[in-house]
Amino acid sequence: MNMAKRRITAGKMLEFASDMVEVFFPMKRESLDTVLHKSLPVIDDYFPSIVKQVANKLQRKGWVEKKETPEGFVIKITDKGRIQTLKFKLAEMKPPKVRWDGKWRVIIFDIPEKNRMVRTEVRQILSEAGFQRLQDSVWVFPYDCEDFIGLMKMDLEIGKNLLYMIVDQIENDRHLRMDFDIV
Repeated sequence: MNMAKRRITAGKMLEFASDMVEVFFPMKRESLDTVLHKSLPVIDDYFPSIVKQVANKLQRKGWVEKKETPEGFVIKITDKGRIQTLKFKLAEMKPPKVRWDGKWRVIIFDIPEKNRMVRTEVRQILSEAGFQRLQDSVWVFPYDCEDFIGLMKMDLEIGKNLLYMIVDQIENDRHLRMDFDIV
């Protein structure tokens, strides 16, 4: 058992929840001893009151569903929470900016209207990662970002709706070169 307790972050709690179907957070020491999940003893490293505050905050934002039990509470991540988890992961994994190889990475997607929220999230994620918009569903980046796009496709479950292309030329790309400072 660790001597020093830590504050749990929203990102860490979402990470716990996204790794499993449901996560039990015990609020009493004796409840912790009865937990069968092997991954949960790390929760003992955190202040129980902070764990509960963060869970309540995530529930208010619609990122998790929370169910109280006598021993603690159970959280289950929502679709909105999965998208937020992806944003946290992608923020840590921004595509590296290295020497430009002269090729453009073009992302095109066609996400149905019924998945409008996911489509909006894709645009926001690409924008925050530094991609440039050519059209609403066509984005470009000058550096290798295949792993980044692969993670996004997998986590948002949009594999067949998003294409990653490596192209040699884009017509009139001078403004893109200036935007990416690769003139």
